[in-house]
Amino acid sequence: MILIQGGVSSGKKTFLSSLGIDPTDAERVFLNAERLILEGKTPQEAAAALQSRDAVTVTAVGNGVMAATGAQRAAISEIETMSLLLAKTASEVWYVTAGLGVKIK
Repeated sequence: MILIQGGVSSGKKTFLSSLGIDPTDAERVFLNAERLILEGKTPQEAAAALQSRDAVTVTAVGNGVMAATGAQRAAISEIETMSLLLAKTASEVWYVTAGLGVKIK
């Protein structure tokens, strides 16, 4: 699995295309994995559910911005935990900005 992380509208789908992966192929690709956390899955459940995909994108959250409420801070923490779990098992990890990827792993 390839993990691609980046901010909102950072070009994650464009970058997927540059890797030869069709971002509209829902069988191979899961976009915006953070929505699993927002739908109530634990980080462990979300990460396990995504292992069979060829590519997963996650919108980077946190990055020094302080969430306004405790609930928002808890959600950000769970999304980051999910990202950490995905990164541990991913074959490649990329951070994307402006449609350009920097390989982390």
